[in-house]
Amino acid sequence: MRGKCIVGVASLAAVVACAEWDKSVENQLAWQQEGKDVWRFHFDPKTESKPYFDLSATGGPSLTWARPADHVWHYGLWFSWKYINGVNYWEEKNGKSDGTTLWDTPQIETASHGKAFIEMNLQYRPQGAAEDATVLKEKRTVAIIAPSLKDGSYFMEWTQEFTACTEVKLDRTPIPGEPDGKDWGGYAGLSLRFAKGMQEVETVAAEVGRVERNADKRLDVTAAGVEQSGVFEGEPYGIAILAHPENPRKPGDWYPLEGGDFNFLNAAFLLKGAHTLAKDETMTLRYRVHVHPGRWDAQRLKSCWTGCHLPRD
Repeated sequence: MRGKCIVGVASLAAVVACAEWDKSVENQLAWQQEGKDVWRFHFDPKTESKPYFDLSATGGPSLTWARPADHVWHYGLWFSWKYINGVNYWEEKNGKSDGTTLWDTPQIETASHGKAFIEMNLQYRPQGAAEDATVLKEKRTVAIIAPSLKDGSYFMEWTQEFTACTEVKLDRTPIPGEPDGKDWGGYAGLSLRFAKGMQEVETVAAEVGRVERNADKRLDVTAAGVEQSGVFEGEPYGIAILAHPENPRKPGDWYPLEGGDFNFLNAAFLLKGAHTLAKDETMTLRYRVHVHPGRWDAQRLKSCWTGCHLPRD
């Protein structure tokens, strides 16, 4: 059931009266409705190997899962490359990857009605290497709107500008048909790990509809956007990721997984092959992440994407 801050509310002032920012925990920021997180941003470099978001339905259950026991390097909603110049930035041993993701303190602007703008600078380099061994830099901005007064849905715009400090090869685990291919290969990039207990799971892609397993028993798909949805506490909710039409390798490739408590969605930029950046070359990736009640069909996914940047006011 959705929280009473949303249902039947006729004015923004009424929403603000029962919603607020939580900045009580160092290196965390959350937007809350009636004391319950709608989303929470974690960015403590002492406790996280990557900055990440916990996402919930407004007035409802948590929809994401950070650090599940089966894959402790999964962080709710997060971004990670797999291999950069052969070094693994994805999996962790004792909380650390062979490749290190570092970031400066984010610059955060918030508005009283729930809008936020987050800007941060990140660096990628092998674990234990000096700063001059940085191979890739990133400027990341995440703009988040307040939940809709109509249904509590909300979205965030991710813009990531990567600049190579040396020649950089971005790569992933091989997939079937490649040398040493794996039935689970191909993932890297912006990812979602869904909460435990998700039932009646469906993956839907724009222009495609329900994503079915291919001959290799995989759910790989090419489309402008994909969502995974399921039933939580008796109600359906979904999270969609949509690729900006100006992204390289458009419209976009996706790596979903369905099964038990392992439900996962990845904007798999590298699905079909590695990508090389020359020294000083810049590449921009943009995505929208949309959290909503109910399930979306292919047409709704296709029509959802309307832009990239949100105003800060």
